[in-house]
Amino acid sequence: MKKFFVDLYYDVVYVFELLFVKMSSIPNDLLLHFFYGAVVSTPLIMFYDWAGILLCLFVAAFKEVVDYARYDSLGFEFDVNRSLLDVLFTVIPSILIWAI
Repeated sequence: MKKFFVDLYYDVVYVFELLFVKMSSIPNDLLLHFFYGAVVSTPLIMFYDWAGILLCLFVAAFKEVVDYARYDSLGFEFDVNRSLLDVLFTVIPSILIWAI
């Protein structure tokens, strides 16, 4: 029985090591979107239930539209794929919080 728990401990440590290696490869910008998505979506989910997910999606999309307008007015190139990833990483916490 003791060997089972020792093996389980090493398996859990191995999974966490893999998780930390994978998370270190995620750019900081996307992690910030994930964090602020959780901050914004927590009260939205508490007050509006599943509609909070749609509100969070609207807020994230609106923020990216503002970024597009700002980059376009300054003459910078705008990356649509990166913007979609930003919206996705902002909305994922709202789905996770709603599932809880």
